[in-house]
Amino acid sequence: MFKYLFIILLILSSAIAENNSKKLIKIAIIDTGLNLEDPRFKFHLCKEGHTNYTRESIEDKHGHGTHVAGTIVENAGNSNFCLVILKHVEADGLGDLYNYLRALNKAVNLGVDIVNISGGGTYYSEIEKHLIKTHPNILFIAAVGNENKNIEDFPFYPASYFELPNVIRVGSLLHDGKKAPSSNFSKNMAWEVGDNIYSTLPDGKFGYMSGSSMATGVKTGKMVRKLYENSNIKHY
Repeated sequence: MFKYLFIILLILSSAIAENNSKKLIKIAIIDTGLNLEDPRFKFHLCKEGHTNYTRESIEDKHGHGTHVAGTIVENAGNSNFCLVILKHVEADGLGDLYNYLRALNKAVNLGVDIVNISGGGTYYSEIEKHLIKTHPNILFIAAVGNENKNIEDFPFYPASYFELPNVIRVGSLLHDGKKAPSSNFSKNMAWEVGDNIYSTLPDGKFGYMSGSSMATGVKTGKMVRKLYENSNIKHY
């Protein structure tokens, strides 16, 4: 009996050692913020780096950022990862380009592995493009928007930086695998289910949201799992 117990403990210790050798995947979420005291995210937040670029607190007064964060956690599974919350959008759902660029600059300077951008706009920014281009080892997973337009003809940035290989643009599918009617589209893009996604909301609540934002959160979570499964170097 003790012999078998020893073998089991040896197997478990080997599994733990292997898990500890895996890389810690860091994800920056540039969005509407998050309550850093929310117990649902207690084990999923990075120890430092969280920054608020609005006139509000870093807590999510809108709901979008909390929903996206929960979607990422759900799809990342048991991977070794942590989230950095960078808030640039206030309760009204509006954010200015200046604060967004500050958040993006913070993300790349933190040396994260993935930047989740469940948003965007029609304004072309050389600064935004430069930050993405000069950090080729970071994946920028970006929503394509929800106007049912081809973003090759009607650009939606950062998803429309087609020449940058580290931009993964994501569109929304219905649960039957068909394109969501509102989702924008283009060549060379990823598709994930973004329709009626059940996830976390502020104040301990849960609920549904739809759109390419949700599909982007799903894709980010899946990419976390992929990076984690293919890594064997611990990242500090």
